Amino acid sequence: ERIRAVLHFDLEDRSAAFVAAQARFAAGEAATVGGQAPITALSEAFARRDWEALRGCLAHDAVVHDHRALSVMGALSGDEWIESRRVLAELAPGVDEELLRILAWNRRGRVSVGRLSGAMRDGGLFEQVFVGVYLTDGDRVQRYEFFDLEGVERALVRFAELTAG
Repeated sequence: ERIRAVLHFDLEDRSAAFVAAQARFAAGEAATVGGQAPITALSEAFARRDWEALRGCLAHDAVVHDHRALSVMGALSGDEWIESRRVLAELAPGVDEELLRILAWNRRGRVSVGRLSGAMRDGGLFEQVFVGVYLTDGDRVQRYEFFDLEGVERALVRFAELTAG
């Protein structure tokens, strides 16, 4: 119950601070349980815009499913989702994703609240706060599903369904 480390980041390095916090969680508290490293690697790869590394974080048959009310994506393959992220980064070069809170986690994955924000090239700002459900096989992300913030209970039920057994 003592402070073990203090890390300082410049204000411009907000994204790096959130990536570092997630990496510390995966290497610390979650290390003995497992299942968190591929989720952390996924976030790190997106922050670097390393599309090849992002693909390496996903199982070959990965599914990404957007359950949000205003979703236009629905269910995508891993490759389709990566392409959507690449296009987003082109349209909004400074887009940033932050892990705000982990609601539940186990050896198979996690449920977390995240924030995607940035500015489009024409200057229009955007922000999306969402609940993400990640399912891993230990080494790669098999499923990534996201819900509106109001869908927290639905996301937690979905996580329980995915990780049962």
